[in-house]
Amino acid sequence: KAAEVSLLVMMLLLSGGSGGTPSPAAPVASPLAPVPAAPMVAGCSGLEHCADSAESLRSLVHNASVDAMLIRLPEGANIDLGGYALELRGSVTLRIESSGFGAWLDAGQRSRVASVRDGASLSIVNVHLAHGLVEDESGGCILVEDGGTLRMEKSVLLGCEAVASRPIDPGFPEIRGGVAAADAHGGTIASLGSAVELIDTRIERSLAVDGAAIFCLGGSLSLLRSTIRDSAASREGGAIALVSASNATLRGVSLDNNTAFLGGGALYLADASRLMLVDSFVTRCEAGTVGGALMLEGDATAVLRDSRVDLCSAATGGGAAVDASRLEMHNSSMTSNRASESGGGISIAGGGMGSVWLVDSLIEDAVALKEGGGVFVEGGVLLLERSQILRCATHYDGGGMAVLAGGAAELRESTVVECAVHEIRGKGSALFVNFGASVVLRRTRIERCDSAMYGTVYVGGRLTLASSAIAHCVARDIGGSGSDYASRRGGVVWVVHGGVARLTDSTIDDCHTYDASPTWHSSMTLRARSRRLAAPPEPSFAPVSVDPHGTLSLANTVFSNCTAQTGASAVFVSAEAHLRTAMLSLELPCLAGVPPAIHADRGADLSIRALSVSQPDNCRRAPAELAASAVSGAAATLGAGVSLVGGEQPGAGEAPASLCSAGTCATDAACTADYEAMADALMVTARCSCEPPNLPSPEAASAELAPYEGGCLTPREGVTVSVPQAVAENVVIELSKTSRPETANRTIVLHMGGSSSAEARWTVDEGALPPWLSVWPTSGVLPAGVDKAALFTVSASSAHVAEQSEPYTAAINLTVSSQRTKLFRVPVLVIVAVTTSAKHSMWGEARPTEEGSFECERADAPPPVELEVGEEREVVFTACDSEGLRVAHSLPSLRSEAVAAAGPKAFHVELHDREGLRAARPAEMLYAYVSLGRYKATVASPLVGDLDLLLYVDGALVDSRHVVARCPPYLVPLPDRSCGCDTNLEPVGGLAESQGCRPCYMGYHKGAPGNGSCQPDTWPIIVSSVGGALGLVMILVLVIFARRIYQRHLLAMAAAEREGAEKRRRIQEAVKGVTSLKFPLSVMPLSKLREQGRLMPYEEARDAGVLRCCDTMEAAVSFAADHPLVFVSHQWLSASHPDPHSQHYPIILEAAEALCAEHGLDPSKLHLWLDYHSIPQANEATKWLAIGSIALYAACS
Repeated sequence: KAAEVSLLVMMLLLSGGSGGTPSPAAPVASPLAPVPAAPMVAGCSGLEHCADSAESLRSLVHNASVDAMLIRLPEGANIDLGGYALELRGSVTLRIESSGFGAWLDAGQRSRVASVRDGASLSIVNVHLAHGLVEDESGGCILVEDGGTLRMEKSVLLGCEAVASRPIDPGFPEIRGGVAAADAHGGTIASLGSAVELIDTRIERSLAVDGAAIFCLGGSLSLLRSTIRDSAASREGGAIALVSASNATLRGVSLDNNTAFLGGGALYLADASRLMLVDSFVTRCEAGTVGGALMLEGDATAVLRDSRVDLCSAATGGGAAVDASRLEMHNSSMTSNRASESGGGISIAGGGMGSVWLVDSLIEDAVALKEGGGVFVEGGVLLLERSQILRCATHYDGGGMAVLAGGAAELRESTVVECAVHEIRGKGSALFVNFGASVVLRRTRIERCDSAMYGTVYVGGRLTLASSAIAHCVARDIGGSGSDYASRRGGVVWVVHGGVARLTDSTIDDCHTYDASPTWHSSMTLRARSRRLAAPPEPSFAPVSVDPHGTLSLANTVFSNCTAQTGASAVFVSAEAHLRTAMLSLELPCLAGVPPAIHADRGADLSIRALSVSQPDNCRRAPAELAASAVSGAAATLGAGVSLVGGEQPGAGEAPASLCSAGTCATDAACTADYEAMADALMVTARCSCEPPNLPSPEAASAELAPYEGGCLTPREGVTVSVPQAVAENVVIELSKTSRPETANRTIVLHMGGSSSAEARWTVDEGALPPWLSVWPTSGVLPAGVDKAALFTVSASSAHVAEQSEPYTAAINLTVSSQRTKLFRVPVLVIVAVTTSAKHSMWGEARPTEEGSFECERADAPPPVELEVGEEREVVFTACDSEGLRVAHSLPSLRSEAVAAAGPKAFHVELHDREGLRAARPAEMLYAYVSLGRYKATVASPLVGDLDLLLYVDGALVDSRHVVARCPPYLVPLPDRSCGCDTNLEPVGGLAESQGCRPCYMGYHKGAPGNGSCQPDTWPIIVSSVGGALGLVMILVLVIFARRIYQRHLLAMAAAEREGAEKRRRIQEAVKGVTSLKFPLSVMPLSKLREQGRLMPYEEARDAGVLRCCDTMEAAVSFAADHPLVFVSHQWLSASHPDPHSQHYPIILEAAEALCAEHGLDPSKLHLWLDYHSIPQANEATKWLAIGSIALYAACS
């Protein structure tokens, strides 16, 4: 009623006090306010730029230039502007000031005082303005627009107005820019895209449509130690209106006794405007509809710091109304504000867009007639931190706070104290949570909020209490009306139909319910008899009451010293209601006749786990009596997690089969039995735990509650490591070394396990890595939630690594530390295949190194090979790679064809005569493989002298060695560089090389060295001797020829034997090759080949997933039994592609279809082997493996 009377008075004031229906924006001017008395005018004598009249002032203003001008007004001057405003335009800077008590500029309600436009700047110091008036314009006293600047200091602005020429409909849309028919804003100052600053300034008795004192559209406003009072707006903003992204800062400001017919009795913000209110005071402000002190809408933001809002009123939001905007209060308060409908302190709306944040703030003594005495939330969000709602009240719902559908609120470390509802049917004296609303209380306390019929906390939506308390609350008037069954339910906390309340780590302390209607039972008995009922409904009072289809969860919660006359002294659970408890503690009072702590009607759904019942130390009730005081209701209704069993207590840990049923405990939690005596039976409750190594879930409210709600998690640890595209967990790397070393990389992937979420740190032991292996990076962190990630890259290089018959082996020691630590050993196998280098291979032995390898390097040239003519000498040479390291395989290669194809095929040894006299062509020497790159060449020289032993690899010269051939000791060199017998010596048996020489017989002689026989001393003898000698020579030649033929035969037999051994080896490999596949059989379905539209290489077909592969011969034979295979052989039409112009492709398809038609084959089962898509094209090693199995491929077709 008081608010309505005040609004009526304001409307009469705006309508000029005439009778009839008042108009909210009547253009009738208020009577001229008297100008305060001032001392006698001192005059302008001797002062430069001094004005003591309107004419002199206008002249000075007119002549103001770009340079700053100072105009002085004499102290006590009262200049009547005579209906002509001062006009400042352009780049003009003007300062008007006075001294002492100041001077007055009076517009006499015929014009405004000044206009500042187009970037001009006006500064007024100690000069007061009065009685400015404009009609259908903004800025009753001063208009600042188009980038102008106004600064006022130590001034008073009195009785200024901006009025409309016609009545304004209060519902007319708010002005957001431009000029409208009722553009009458800013009774004292209007800032349109400009800047205004007021210091130590007072504004009084202003009138306007919006922003009675100041209207700011897209500009900036700054007030310091200033006051706005006794002003009225016919729409919004009784003191200040900010629209169109305006920014305002108010420090040390007082806004007193201002009113607005619609919203924002003191302050109105809209259109993304921003306000900072610091160390200020808003009092006795009033709005007709919303926001007694502040109204925010349209994404506006207001921040209050160290400020107060007191004694303000409105229909909704007595202190502040927030609609789709944001309000912050820091160390501020709202006291004794009123709302005739909702939100005595604050009202929040806006479809979820409105938000209010209170930090270290207070809402006190706020009253609303309908809902939300302290705060009303409908479609918005409220957050309180370390704040208080104190002594707030409403007649109906939510004395402290009312949160309706779509609204949400969270209170952190806050208190709600001594709040109330005045009507007996009012709901939630502290907190009203309606259907569709959500409220969360964290470390918050509700205290001394007594309720009438419908509870201190009324829950129709969702309510969560975490580490909070409800204490010293009394439901004192339950049953007071006595009119229906609803009056027999309820308590301090009442969870109604569809409501959900969850209490975690919280306390219900010293809360009581009692019936204020002692005659209720007798009256209800008469009602029951008249309706032919057996008996009236039993009362269901309790500190916490759960209606049908309501849900209550109690986790680690304590009920202490709570009582009720009837029903239950802690929790009453109606039929079809749900109660879930975990680690509930009941501290029962030591009183006689108190109902059981928990009562469940038949049909209630209960799950009670880890229940604890205790009593005060001075109470002497027997355990059976104590247990009977804990839970009442039929045993069949106790539900999962609790049961009654007769007889003696079973063995430790044993429990009824139904106790630990599915859902009793949370995920991965262990369930055991917890026994307490209960009358003649035992009450058994389920106790849940996270057994090692499992860990409590961090998402649970606490570690103790995790086994009940939230679950247990298996510890996070490393499970396996893998190498992408690898068959096993080993790292296998094949490297080659031709003209330069090769490097290969492999990626190590870690797989994490466990349901817990924690980061994992991993490290690699670098000290355990051999020189040919590197890892990067060597440590890192795997974030929580990532279960598979590539950790590091393993790099192996064939640089400075010698080939050996067995793979190089190493192990990577990987340590993964998370909630558990695990060590992985990742085996690494590196196979090095090298090509023999002609540059580095050499005659002689390789030199051993400290690392265990052999280097083909010698400091000096090897000594000559000395041998006798006809003697065979073995000379060692070594095969080395491009880095001068000894190779391991033999030439010709005894390894796989793929390795052999990558390197030279054979060595070649020749013996060259340096003089070149008798050797028309070099003599080829035989050689044999010994071991690991070592060979022995068999060298024999038919000549005496110096020779060169040359070593080749596939025609490339490797090395040479000096050979010196001498005659045997019993022979001498002959002119043809062969060896023979000396003078008077003849060969024994005609073969000097093998049998030696003997002296000539008596009567015989030999005059020169040679292989001839001794001759008789006479010519006949000489003739006969010559004849015999010739015969002997012939015989000797035949013998030598036969000997050489025999030697060659022996060499041929040795070569044949080696060739035979090689053939037998190849036959064995061929036999093995026809029984096992060296490379998987890879065929493509006819349908897939048709879909590709071309012949495609193996790698592309493999990645596209269109190949069918058989890894073993058995699998290939089995597959061919059910799927006809066609082996396609065709000529390649270019070096890089078998069918570059798709000439063969259609013919292959046509031939395959013809085969299906001729033999009655199913085309869908027909598969084709074709070299381009069945043999690898990119990898030479795998290509040769596949080529080696072509015979088996063909056999399966």
